[in-house]
Parts: sequence; C-alpha cells; structure tokens
Amino acid sequence: MKKLIYRIVIIISAISSVKGQSIPNSPTDQLFRSKIPTEKVYLHMNSSLLFVGESLYYSFYCLNGDTDNLSSLSDIGYVELVSEDKIVVLKQKLKLEKGMASSDLFIPVSIPSGNYKIIGYTKWMVNQNSFFQEDISIINPYQENQKAILQQNDVQLRLEKPQLRNKLDDNFELLMDKTSFKKRSKVTLKMINRSNSAANLSMTVGNISPIKPNATQQSATGVLKDKPSANTFKLKRDSIWLPEVRGEIISGKIIPINDTLKVSNINISLSIPDKINGFIKIANTNNKGDFYFNISEEFYSEVEAVFQVIHKHKQLYKIELDANVTLDYSDLNFEKFSISPAMEKLIKQRSVYNQIENSYFSVKPDSIVEKQTEFLFNGRDVLVFDLDDYTRFNTVKETLVEIIEHVWATKENEKNVLRVRQRSTYYGNALSTESEDPLVLVDGVFVQDYNTVINYDARKVKTISVIRDKYVYGDRIYQGVILIQTKTGDFMLQDQGAYILRRKLIYPEKNKSYFKQEYSTQNQNRTKRFPDFRSQLLWEPHLYTKAHETQEISFYTSDVEGDFKVVLEGFMQNGKAISIEKFFKVR
Repeated sequence: MKKLIYRIVIIISAISSVKGQSIPNSPTDQLFRSKIPTEKVYLHMNSSLLFVGESLYYSFYCLNGDTDNLSSLSDIGYVELVSEDKIVVLKQKLKLEKGMASSDLFIPVSIPSGNYKIIGYTKWMVNQNSFFQEDISIINPYQENQKAILQQNDVQLRLEKPQLRNKLDDNFELLMDKTSFKKRSKVTLKMINRSNSAANLSMTVGNISPIKPNATQQSATGVLKDKPSANTFKLKRDSIWLPEVRGEIISGKIIPINDTLKVSNINISLSIPDKINGFIKIANTNNKGDFYFNISEEFYSEVEAVFQVIHKHKQLYKIELDANVTLDYSDLNFEKFSISPAMEKLIKQRSVYNQIENSYFSVKPDSIVEKQTEFLFNGRDVLVFDLDDYTRFNTVKETLVEIIEHVWATKENEKNVLRVRQRSTYYGNALSTESEDPLVLVDGVFVQDYNTVINYDARKVKTISVIRDKYVYGDRIYQGVILIQTKTGDFMLQDQGAYILRRKLIYPEKNKSYFKQEYSTQNQNRTKRFPDFRSQLLWEPHLYTKAHETQEISFYTSDVEGDFKVVLEGFMQNGKAISIEKFFKVR
C-alpha cells in the first residue's frame, strides 16, 4: 500500500502544476487516472430516526474500490445532511486516518421535521458523482408545521419482530452474557476474532423505537457489493478533481487589474489565527496565476482564513478562491417517512427524555481528544518576552525600544520598517527572493504593513518572541521572525483591498471520547441523584481487534425500558465485511 501511495503522489506531483488541485479531463489523461484506484464510502450510524436535540453518531470508512480494503488515498472525507429540496443543511469535514474517521452531527431545533439524506464522499469520488447515501428521518416536535411528515389517518403501532443480520462466519462472533437486564445494570459483550485477519469496527447500542423509519440502514456487508466503475468521469466540465492525498487542498487564482501585469511566481499567504500557535502557509502562483495550498496539519482551530498577495504592488491584484466541490443531487430519491396522531404520546415521551438528558449534559459530557499541535518554529532558538514581566508601554514601538532585544523599528526610504539583528549564516542566492524584512506574525496572521505592528497597542499583547536566524518560507528568505501573541488571540488585520481575502473555512472535526455511564459502588451516592433517560447506551466508533483476539466490551443500561439492539459493523484487513446484530430487553 505504501508503494501504491508513493506512486500516486509522484503522479499527482507531476500533473498538479497544470492547475492546482485539478487536471484537464481529456483522453490524454486517461493514463494518469487509470493509475489511481476508485474509492467508496460507508457510514455506520447509530440511528436513522432522530429528534432535534439529538446527535447522529457515525463512523466514516473510506474503501479502495478495487480491493475493498481501507483506502490510504484520500486524506479528507466529507459528510453532508441534505434536505428533500436538495439543499445541504449541515456539512462536516473529516481528517482520515488510514481511511477512517468518526464524528457526530447535532440536530438543532432550527431544522424542520422531514425526510433527509446523510451523504458521505471524498473529493476523488466527486468526479464520478459517487457517494454513500442513507435516508434519515427527523422529527422536530417544537415546530407547529408538521406537514412534511404528518399523516392524517391513525396508524396502528406494531413493534416488528427483530430480524438478525447474518454474521460473517464462524471466524468472528459477538456474544452476550444474557438477553434480559434490569435498569442501570451492567451488560457485557464478548467480541471474538478467530480469523487470521485484524478488523476495524464500530459498535452502537440503542433503544428500538416503535416509531419506524421506512428505510433500512445499510450494512458493511451490503456496501461491498457496490463496485464503482473505474475511470468513468460523469461531470461535464473541463477538469477533474485530484484526490486529497497529502491533506486538504485549497486553491484559487489572482487576477491583475490589466493584462500587462505578470501573474506567475507571486507569493500568496494563507493565515489562520489561533490563540496558541497560529497557522501560516505561503504558495507560489503558476503561469496562469493559479495557486493552491496543501494543508496536511490534522486540525486548525479557527474558521476564518486570511489570504494575501505578497508583493510590493499588491494593490494591483485581486484574489479569488475556487468554488467548493459540489455533488449533483438532482437524482436523489427520498424515502417518505410519516407520523400519525397515534404516535403523539411516544413523541412527547422521547422529547421529554431528550430535554432531561440535555439539561444534565454537564455531568455526562463528551470530551474532545486534543492532539498536541506542533509549534510552527520547532527547533529554532526563540527568545520569548512575556510583557507582564516588564513595565508596560503604550505601543509596540516603545516596547521594542525599552524591552525587546535584537529588534528595532526604523525608517528606510520614508517607510517604516522592522529589523531583526542577524545571527545565522548568510544563505547567499539560494532562493529567488531575499529580503532584509523579517517574517511578522500576529496570532499567526501574516502582516505585511509594519505600521500595523509598530503602532499596535502593547497593552493588548501577551508575548513577543524573536527568532534571529534567517528563515526560509516558500521561495523567500526572511531576516528573522517576530511572533506577537495577543491576550485574546483574535487579532484581525484592518487592511482593505482586493489583494486580501477573508474566508470562513469548514475545519476538520476533532476526535471525541464519548461519555460512558457507570454504576458502581464507588459512585453510587453521586449517580443515584441524576435521572438517566439515555436511549443511546453505547457508541464506540473505533474498535480494533487483532487476529485471534478476544475483547470484552461493557456498558450500563439506563432508566429507559424496552427492546435494545447492538450493531457491530466494520471491515477486516483481508477485504471482508462484518455485520452483526444482537438484541436484548430492559425491564
């Protein structure tokens, strides 16, 4: 697999200079496309019936369309909730790890009752208009208008007899200690892998609602039967999207005010402010003025990016970003879910349970799994000045004079500039552009106009850090780096003009550790005071079992009575799928 990905990276690197993140859709490119495997996506979800105020939990599996193994091609996945009028109402972006990711979609009260689709895809799949789709039914009992799903005639409610999905074979088994449990009691499952292959799985345990959605949730076994056809690009456009092999791709172009201005080899910066680290990338335009950024970092925490033309005549250019990739949903067919007056009592009860659970969220919280973000200038000798340790001055200029070593503000050619005293060895003419200017970042935002920094209110600044070495970024050599961190971490450039563009980005979802209720002797006094109306008893998005391994998984029932279902879905590393269901009662 590593060799395959290496070849793909070489292919994409060879052709990406044509047009950022896309290549011409012409017969001459058939060879390139044939070297890259197709992909398909499977979403394992906790439910296909949701009330507002609940969350749709899902695991995202990206599969190689040729081998049915998890794909290492795409680094980014996308999930959308689409309404019956073909409008995307919610969207998430996922950082894939070896073809997998997980997250949850909270259903807000602004979403009306109706029939929806959950969609999963990668950018490479967009070329074929290929995507995973599943029908989702949403009930919003807090809105008066229920015409989208209301059926006037009463329907007799019948709880269907559960139908077990066939398990893979005797090589994989899921065992329960019993099939009937009391409230707030422990349930233990045993997952037995007798095969010679490891498996990546996800598990959900939830209440079986008498309110039945029309659609049956797809299984991992079923998705393997769907084979995407190779190299058939259905979209009618003159280029195709490249797979996001090395992270998320953001692309665009610069437009000069007249045709005599050159557009090639001009630097474009991408900055995203952050309270801790900040984020900056610099790209070069090609001979058509196109540029693109590959963001391989797993997370960036803010949603507004700042794009700037870096040029002494930057005012002569305009930045435009390429449109986001879009799928064609015109052929989507929605299952028609409906409710009747006979369901009123059930809907009210579930709504009350949801409100109680949400009011106690602070004692049952999910937690973000924070990954340590690497400092942008790791390995550099950094001088850090915490301004709280010194006498405060009104402006950064005064602070540089009185406190900050090796940095000063001066005037050159009637222009205010900043300078950093050099320490490192001279680079010579190693790169195309060398400057005496330092790289200046405020909360991670690239600053070109030094007056912005020189006149900035130093009372808002937390720290000023200095790197005296020459610093190479893109094709530019900067004489040192000045890093300014404000107290609030939300610095905003005041610059105006077409050469600067602010754009909100959808940032990748962060991994979560989901709450697990426990009832033990140690916490009995604390937990008995809290109501427990969980209908979702367990969500395990990432289960991994080695070959010939047995694992125990346990959880606790709640105060909700009725029938419950355990669903285990996933894929073995030998290309086979696992789909297992178990049922039990809580009395």
